[in-house]
Amino acid sequence: MPRRSGYHGGMFSRDQLKRAATLTEEDYVQLGRCRRPHNRLGFAYQVAFVRLFDRFPQQQPFELFEELVCFSAAQLGLDAGLIELYRKRQPTISEHQQTITAYLRLRPFDDAAAVQLEQFLFEESCRLEQSAALMGLAREFLKEQCVLEPAEFRIARIVGEQRVRAREHIFRRVAALVPSGLAGTVLQMEIEWPT
Repeated sequence: MPRRSGYHGGMFSRDQLKRAATLTEEDYVQLGRCRRPHNRLGFAYQVAFVRLFDRFPQQQPFELFEELVCFSAAQLGLDAGLIELYRKRQPTISEHQQTITAYLRLRPFDDAAAVQLEQFLFEESCRLEQSAALMGLAREFLKEQCVLEPAEFRIARIVGEQRVRAREHIFRRVAALVPSGLAGTVLQMEIEWPT
């Protein structure tokens, strides 16, 4: 199968693929509802994709992770090339995503999830300053809450906003503890603090 746009290079080891993408008995029950082989492969691929990435594949064009397609096909005893038929069936892809969302009890990243993530990141930002670490914690939090990941830029924006909010909160608390003659120094420190 040729590589496509949206192809993910070797991001996961074989062990990680096996742990996250091995089909369960419950998965096979769901797959039994798909009549055509290419739909079974596509459904299995999307289930595995969500378990690995905590989001669905992009749809335009349909995002393919070649190793995951092959791994899913091997479990079903199907030809991995059948994914080409599936990727052309936009209505089926969307329908499967709705079914998988209900089956795996996933939640969309809506306003309520955004508020939860903001509060979590604010608390973490009061202890931790590095954006990369906060991004990782945000992803872990969303996964634990069974919330589908939004676009990366959206998580990065929330991380940035909460870092600023936490920094202002910390400086206000420090300033409240400093004798009045030194308060200007603390204020100057806040202005000069690197972002």
